Amino acid sequence: MFMMKKHIFLLVISIIIQISCVKDIDFNQVEDLELTPTLVAALVNTKIKQTSMVNSSGVEQTVFKDVSRFDVFSTSTFKKVQKMVVNFEVTNPFNRRFTLLLTFLDDNSVITYQFPLLTAPENVVNHKFSHEIIIANSPSILNSKNLDATIRLLPSSDGSIININEDKTFKFTSSGTFFLKIN
Repeated sequence: MFMMKKHIFLLVISIIIQISCVKDIDFNQVEDLELTPTLVAALVNTKIKQTSMVNSSGVEQTVFKDVSRFDVFSTSTFKKVQKMVVNFEVTNPFNRRFTLLLTFLDDNSVITYQFPLLTAPENVVNHKFSHEIIIANSPSILNSKNLDATIRLLPSSDGSIININEDKTFKFTSSGTFFLKIN
């Protein structure tokens, strides 16, 4: 009798364990899966030495322009960008201010997005700021193929020019953090 109870007890326990460990798997949950990766890419990296700011005649060069290819949005992955945060860093060792204008252009040089005019204060090291672009509010940026960076040296308040004998370098870097949404 004891053996019979023991067998029945073991049978009941094994049935309970088997029933409690089995659960229906819902493969439809995959349809609700949403990935939100972020990617970081360098945009602009410019260094301007003091010797480049004054020509051989002693006249200041006030505009520095760089247009670079920007094919990021050409890939299908980047078509899923929801927003972009652009981080800027400026080191300006001069006692003069600079303005920075970044403009995204398509292949026909039509503006797809233009940042607000940025001002780099004088005598700063690692001055940081950022700008957020919501792609839904500026969808034409997805057509960008070039990035135009224009840096302008502003006039001094006392009429002086940059001293080419002082070893100084203006540095401007930027990077974009791209926030994607993949279903």
